[in-house]
Amino acid sequence: MVANTLGRDGDRLAVSVYAGVFLVVTLALGLLWTYVTSRKRRPPLLRVDHRHPDVRDVSARLRIAPVTYLAAIVVANYHALAGLGLTLALAITFALPPRTRR
Repeated sequence: MVANTLGRDGDRLAVSVYAGVFLVVTLALGLLWTYVTSRKRRPPLLRVDHRHPDVRDVSARLRIAPVTYLAAIVVANYHALAGLGLTLALAITFALPPRTRR
């Protein structure tokens, strides 16, 4: 949908919908992650402690993602390519491995 409408009428709406889908998916993933990493879970669902650097890194990414996708939706209403760029930048951020602190 986005590729077919870029540069045409409706491109801003297409990018807004695209970022909106990612927003919903991120919110659902965030809820699931909160459940999995809960300190109160007995037995715990993670093999590592909830204070592990990788767990903290993913948690931080999931906290910032909804705000960024909301920003992408707002920006896409003014400039489709800028909104798409924000969405793709966040996707790349999630594709990168967690930072390890040793």
